[in-house]
Amino acid sequence: MSDLLKVLRDVEGEVTVRDGVITLPSGASYSLEDFQSGYYVFAGSRYYPSGGMHDFVGRAATLPEAYRLLVNRNCDWWHIVEDDRIIDEGERQ
Repeated sequence: MSDLLKVLRDVEGEVTVRDGVITLPSGASYSLEDFQSGYYVFAGSRYYPSGGMHDFVGRAATLPEAYRLLVNRNCDWWHIVEDDRIIDEGERQ
């Protein structure tokens, strides 16, 4: 948990944790369960990416579940991340 908070603080600035919820300076909140092991999905607009955790879509336990998070999502690009590497990335034309 402390490694996660260090990374988030390095990228996002001051981050608070209360009652199992991480809150970013922007006001965006995420459950600590979102940061358990599994696949992390990020997606956004080509022209207006939100940046960092603001492009976080969600966490999935399996790779097929990660792809399901992208179905019917209006996005130009995506990254699926496991541990510290990108498993898949793509762009819609």
